[in-house]
Amino acid sequence: MANLLRTAKSGSDWTRAELDAYNITIVPQTKTEFFGTNDFPDPTEPSLLGFMTNESRQTATDKKTKQLLHYLDLAMDPKMGQEAAVDNFAAELLRGLNYDDNDRIVFIRHALPFLICGENSIAQTDVCLMDDDEILLLLQEDKRLTSMKDPEPQIIAETIAAFATNNMRRERHLNLQPRDTIILQWSAPPQHSTRLLSLQHSAKLFRLGLIQKSKTVFFVIYPLSLAETAKVCAPF
Repeated sequence: MANLLRTAKSGSDWTRAELDAYNITIVPQTKTEFFGTNDFPDPTEPSLLGFMTNESRQTATDKKTKQLLHYLDLAMDPKMGQEAAVDNFAAELLRGLNYDDNDRIVFIRHALPFLICGENSIAQTDVCLMDDDEILLLLQEDKRLTSMKDPEPQIIAETIAAFATNNMRRERHLNLQPRDTIILQWSAPPQHSTRLLSLQHSAKLFRLGLIQKSKTVFFVIYPLSLAETAKVCAPF
């Protein structure tokens, strides 16, 4: 581990090699273990019910359902110039699930500062949920059909960047103590999610490019069907 190369890379360039170099481990869990419950109520929003029951937008009867299914069609088979189709669909699904209630907004392509190995870089999110003070949720598209890049290391890098950004805002603007943990974040496509506990000490070592003796553990659950995702993604 001490001999593994650690260099300053942007979040989009992270690979399994970075996970090994920074002693990051991914641990699969069941749905019940991951969420701490097995009680997931069905969605009640009419457009989501229509989204889950209609096979195509041609059979949908309301505007919102038709639009969400149209976004899904584009995401499933994007054409030239429609590279953002998956991101747009994910953003619309989050809005349909009311994740953008209160002061929260769904933001596409948010570049987060990423200090790694003593050098400034960025971690580019595909979609995130945010309010005035914090990044609350991250989504990373699986682009392996076009770029061969594994999205898992990328979403982990983005989580580290979001954690550091949130703590900087807490300390500088809110006069609050930094958090020690980041609780939940999602990766797109929706069948893949990760949860991370206890990052404060690790984040300091990542900034300096130093080895850490203890593992940083990400808990992961997969796969979920699209219908299951709509059911378990209750806004927090």
